[in-house]
Amino acid sequence: MAAAFPPIKEVAEATLPGSQTTASPINTDEEGAVLGAVDSNGNTYPDGGRAAWLKVLGSFCAIFPAFSLMNTTGTWQAWLSEHQLADDSQIRIAWIFGFYGFLSLFAGLQWGPMFDAYGPRILAVPGSIGILTMYCLMGICKQFWQFFLVIGLLGGLSTSLLFVPAISTIQHWFLTKRGITTGIAISAGSLAGIILPVVLERAFVRLGFGWSTRVAALILLPFTIASCVLMESRFHEPLRSRIVIPNLQVFRRLNIILLTVALFSMELAFFIPLTYMASYAISQGLSTKFAFNLMTILNVGSLIGRWLPGYLGDRLGYFNVSVVAQIVCIIAMLGLWLPSGSSHALLLVAAFVFGVGSGSNISLTPVCLGQLCKVEEYGAFYTSISGIASFGALLGVPIAGGILTATNDDYAWIIVFGGLIYVIVLVAFLAVRVMAVGWKLKVKF
Repeated sequence: MAAAFPPIKEVAEATLPGSQTTASPINTDEEGAVLGAVDSNGNTYPDGGRAAWLKVLGSFCAIFPAFSLMNTTGTWQAWLSEHQLADDSQIRIAWIFGFYGFLSLFAGLQWGPMFDAYGPRILAVPGSIGILTMYCLMGICKQFWQFFLVIGLLGGLSTSLLFVPAISTIQHWFLTKRGITTGIAISAGSLAGIILPVVLERAFVRLGFGWSTRVAALILLPFTIASCVLMESRFHEPLRSRIVIPNLQVFRRLNIILLTVALFSMELAFFIPLTYMASYAISQGLSTKFAFNLMTILNVGSLIGRWLPGYLGDRLGYFNVSVVAQIVCIIAMLGLWLPSGSSHALLLVAAFVFGVGSGSNISLTPVCLGQLCKVEEYGAFYTSISGIASFGALLGVPIAGGILTATNDDYAWIIVFGGLIYVIVLVAFLAVRVMAVGWKLKVKF
């Protein structure tokens, strides 16, 4: 998902393709240890060393609980639809997770200026408390409105409160290694999606739902503590505005409109497999254990997809790799998931392939935008596009839930819907690339 909302000042100073911000050569001592890097504005960054890498660890520890629910949505949706909310329609249940995804992204717009002014802890501490409280309260929820408030509202706000300082902290400590360090930190979300479904599958049966949610909170507790202790900022600027809204002036250019369409559509489709692949498996008569394992396999693929596209993008071009990633998602949806039926093997492959393809959403889209705008305008462009794209996360799951309700739980319709949305994403990325460099396949863009 394209979900990061770094502070505007720090984003503008990032080294991005197409920008004019450059770093000076890295200084090293006689043994080759990194002493730091300097950007074109004279700001210095450790760019390595024990202190800086501890901040990466802190960001990793923040993203693990922040994405713990987002990357296991299918596990929770499958359980609730079969138990506490069995009498509710798919579309009602979908609004819980749709609103959660939306608030996780949109609320992040507001926290960037707070990070700039006060550093990470003012956000990370309440975010950590909120995430842990969410899991504890989930165990006593019984009705739709209770789950909506606990997961959708409290969970969404808490996720954004943890994610923003996690991503932004890295920008303060690294310049030339921002890509790899951000990828390492973001991979924590996929790791959470690998571990928690396995734990929950056993805990639900042995301990019941209430204690299972508390077990999840206990697993996340040391990560939240470590994140609040280890994350620190290095630059500060006055709080100019407490409310940030999208700036519609950035949408005067066709390539920016097309990229916005791509990101909105991407968010619209992304949560469909994440939310419904597990319940699909159960609907095909497969075991709950297998359904939860699907989420684990999807996140194993996503773990690869978080860093591999960025690595390839450095060499082949970010838009080029993004185009391939969307093709991979289409193949996973329409070529593997749609005809899978009750096939264990085909479902596992579909989950893994989709994880690899969709993992690029968060690692490539920010730098793709950096190729289309001036570096000093990046903050305004990024927050505006991401703010609008967040509504895709709000609508995607409920629309899919509505389709399921209207078709008597015929999952083929939502699979086709998600696959066709990814076709729109592919066309939009291709159109931006063709506008920039034409149809030449070997051009790095």
